[in-house]
Amino acid sequence: MSYRSYLLIMLAGTLVAWSGWALVLLRINPKEAGLLGLTSFYVTLFMGMVGLLTLVELLINVHLMKKRELLIREVKMAFRRAVLLALICVLSLIFSSVGKFSWWILLVFIAVAAAIEYIFMLISHSRRD
Repeated sequence: MSYRSYLLIMLAGTLVAWSGWALVLLRINPKEAGLLGLTSFYVTLFMGMVGLLTLVELLINVHLMKKRELLIREVKMAFRRAVLLALICVLSLIFSSVGKFSWWILLVFIAVAAAIEYIFMLISHSRRD
C-alpha cells in the first residue's frame, strides 16, 4: 500500500468514526441505552481520536518536518502514539464519568504510556543496529 492510499484510507476511516461519534452523541440517550450506548460513545470517540491524532502527527513529521526517509516507520510511530494518547484521553473520561478520576491517576496513565513507548523505541532501535 502506498503512503498516499494509506492517508486516504485513514482519512476516510477517521471521518466515518467521527460521524459515528456524532450520531451516537446526538441520537442516543445514555440513560436509556445503558452499557451499549456508553460503549458506542467511547469506542467511536477512541477511533476518531486515533485517526485524527495519527493524521496530525504524520502531517507534522512527514510534511512539515520533512522526515521522509522511511515512511513506514513514521506511520507506525504515529499510529502507536495516537493509540496511546487516545487511550489516555478515553480512560480519563471513563474514570471521570464514574467519579474516580484524579490527577495522580492521570500521571499513572501517562507513565504507563511513556513506558510502553520507551519499550517500543528500544525494540525498534535494537532491530536497526
